Amino acid sequence: MMMMMTGIIAAAAAAAALPAVAAPWPAQLPCVKWLSGTEHDTCLSTEAKAPARDAIQYRDPKGMYSPDEPFFVTAPITCRYLTAGGVKGVNGRKVMHVELDVAGSGIRYNPGDAVGVSPENDPSLVDSVLSRLGLNADATFMCEGIPHVPCPCSVRHVFSHCVDISGALKKSLVRSLAPFCKKAEERSRMAHLASKDGAKDFEKHVANHDGLLQILTAFPSCAPPLACLLDALPPLAPRLYSLTSAMCDDGERLSAALSVVEYAAKDGTSRRGVASTWLERVASASSSSSSPSGAIGVHLRKSAGFRPPVDVVGSSVIMVGPGTGVAPYRGFLKERKFALTSASADATRGDWMLFFGCRHPEEDYLYREEFEKHAADGTLTKLVTAFSRVDGQPKSYVQHRLKELGKDVNAALARGASIFVCGDGAGMAKDVRAAFADIMVTHGEMTGGEAEMALQKMVSDGRYVTEVWCDEAHDD
Repeated sequence: MMMMMTGIIAAAAAAAALPAVAAPWPAQLPCVKWLSGTEHDTCLSTEAKAPARDAIQYRDPKGMYSPDEPFFVTAPITCRYLTAGGVKGVNGRKVMHVELDVAGSGIRYNPGDAVGVSPENDPSLVDSVLSRLGLNADATFMCEGIPHVPCPCSVRHVFSHCVDISGALKKSLVRSLAPFCKKAEERSRMAHLASKDGAKDFEKHVANHDGLLQILTAFPSCAPPLACLLDALPPLAPRLYSLTSAMCDDGERLSAALSVVEYAAKDGTSRRGVASTWLERVASASSSSSSPSGAIGVHLRKSAGFRPPVDVVGSSVIMVGPGTGVAPYRGFLKERKFALTSASADATRGDWMLFFGCRHPEEDYLYREEFEKHAADGTLTKLVTAFSRVDGQPKSYVQHRLKELGKDVNAALARGASIFVCGDGAGMAKDVRAAFADIMVTHGEMTGGEAEMALQKMVSDGRYVTEVWCDEAHDD
C-alpha cells in the first residue's frame, strides 16, 4: 500500500488540540441493492463483453459523437515516443505520439480540434482502493439515480470506469467521509478539515493532494459504505488532447501528442496520470499483439476559434507553443503545406513563424525533423527555438525569443498577422502576452496602454487566440 499521506496526518495532528467538531450526519444516500444469482451472473457477463456489439457498430450520420455515444476505435493504435529514452523517458519527461484509426466513422476534423477519450483508472490503484475498503471487486449491485453509474454494475467496473479516484481532494468529499470514521478522534479531525474553521488547514495540508486512497490511508478507521462513495466521488471525466493531424494529409487518422504523467507528489508518493498512462498501456498492448487490445471510445471537440486562417497561403501567423503546446501547429502546418503545393506562383505568401520551447534539443524537441523540413521548404518562414536546460547556456523561454526577434514580430503584426498561443496557462501565456505588449511598445511606438488596447482588440477580432491548460507536469 502507498505510504501515508504526511500532509493530511500533520493537519489531523494539529486539529487534535482544537475543540471537538461534530461530524455532519450524512445526507440521504442513494439506495444500493446487492445482486445475486442470475442477476449477478448476467451483470458480470455483460460487462465482460463490453462494449456491446451495437455500441461498436454505432455510426452517427453526421460523424458527431459524444462521451455518451462515442465512436469505438477497434483497430490497434499506433504510438511512438517523441522524447529521448523511449518508454523510460528522460529527466522525468515522456511524450508520446498516438494515432487512432477512425475509418468509417464519418468524423471530419480541422486543425485545432481536439480528440476526447474516456479513460480507465489504473488497475493497481483500483485494487488498492477496494482492498482498503474491504469491497469485493466482483460484487454487483443496483443503484438508480446516479447518471454516470450504470445500473446494474459491478464494484470493479464502477471504480475502474465511472468514478474519479485519483483527482485532487475536495472538501465536499472529506465532509462526506467524516461521519464514517469509527474512531471519534479521527471523525473529529476529519470534520475539522471539512469545516469553515478548518479551511486554512485544508488548503495547507489537503487541497493539493490527490486521491481517495491517500485520505483513507491517513484515517484508518474511515469505512464509508459504497453508497457514500457513489454519491460523493465525481465522475471520471473524458480527457481532451489537441489534434496534431490534418485530413488533407492523414485522412481518417486522428493523432495527438500527450505527456505521460508520472511524478512524485508532495507527500512523497508516486502519481500516475489517469488517461496518459492508460493510453500508454493500451498502446503497448497493441504494439505487442496483432489483434486489437480493446475498443477505445472517442469523440471530437470542435474548436471555437483555435484554428488556422481560411487563407493559409496568404495570411501571416505567429504560433507560440512550448512543450506539448506545439501539437496543434503540426496540423496547421500540414494544411498550409498542402495548400502551398497547389498555389499559383504569383500568389501572395504570408509569413508563418513558429516559436517552440523545450528543455534540451536532444531530449524533448517534439516533431523536430518535421518542423525543420517545413522551415527548409518555406512552409515556415521562421522556426525559432528556446531551450531552458542546455549546459553552459542561460535558460531561454519562448517569451525571451519573441523579444529577441521583436522587430520581425512587430513587422508581421503590422501586416495583420494572427497570434496563436498554446500550452501552460499558469505562467507561460501571461509572459507571452506581456512579451507581445513589450514588442509593440519597443518596436511599434505605442505606449503601454495603447499596446494593451491593441492586444485586446486582437482578442476581440479573433486574431489573438489561446488554448491553454494547467501545468502539464500535473496534467493527465
